[in-house]
Amino acid sequence: MASERWDWAGGFGKLTTAGVEGTGSFGYRLAHFLASAGVAVFEVNRPNRTTRRRRGKSDPVDA
Repeated sequence: MASERWDWAGGFGKLTTAGVEGTGSFGYRLAHFLASAGVAVFEVNRPNRTTRRRRGKSDPVDA
């Protein structure tokens, strides 16, 4: 299943850099997989919870 998703992601072009939330906890395995495939992985901060609750789900906040 992982190879199918990797093929899907590769359909958008060569993946060279990725931002992953929670690389020290729940995002660890994804970050490890990407790094082992030669992708530069960067930790991204989670959006502020208060902002997310007040504004609701939206692309600018969730993206």
